[in-house]
Amino acid sequence: MNPLRIAVLGAGLIGKRHIQTILAAPHAAELVAVADPVADASAFALGGAAWFDDEKDMLDRVRPEAVIIATPNALHAGHGKLCCERGIHFLVEKPVTATLDEAAELVGAVADSGVKTLVGHHRRYLAAIQDAKRRIDSGELGELVAASVVWATRKPDPYFDTKWRTQAGGGPLLINAIHEIDMLRHLCG
Repeated sequence: MNPLRIAVLGAGLIGKRHIQTILAAPHAAELVAVADPVADASAFALGGAAWFDDEKDMLDRVRPEAVIIATPNALHAGHGKLCCERGIHFLVEKPVTATLDEAAELVGAVADSGVKTLVGHHRRYLAAIQDAKRRIDSGELGELVAASVVWATRKPDPYFDTKWRTQAGGGPLLINAIHEIDMLRHLCG
C-alpha cells in the first residue's frame, strides 16, 4: 500500500507537530506540501515537500489525497470548503470553526461533497479514554445518570503573543476547554 499523500495548511504550533508526525511515518504517510503565508519555510526540514504561501495554489497544484487544517480557527471553515470543492479529505483541528453558523455551513459542504473529515479531538484515542468508554458503554460501572466537571487552565503569557488567540474565535475556552466538552460528549453521549 502506498503512503497517503498529505498536505498541511498552517505551520504554527500544531501544524509543526503534524508535519513532524507525518515525516516520522514514511511507511504510512508522505508530506507532499505545506501552505502558510506567514511562517518562514527555511525554519522547516520538509524532506521533498513543497512550500506554498497560498493554500488554493497548493491544493490545485499538488492535489494531495488528504489535508490537515491547522490554521487559526477563523480560517477553518474556508479551508474546509476549499477541500470539499476539490474532493480532498481533511482533518480539521479543533474547534471545527469559530462559530456555530460556520460549523453548520462546513457540515453541509462536507455532506454535499462526500469527502471524509475528522476533527482533531485526539484525546478520544488515548488508551485510558478508550477503556473508560468501553466500561461505560458496557454497563460495567452501572448506569450513567450525571457528570460533574471542574475545568481550569492557565496559559503562559507568551501563549497570547499570537494575536488570533486574543480575538473572537480564539482563547483558552474555545481552544482548550473544547477538549473537556468533547470528552463529556464522547463518554456521556
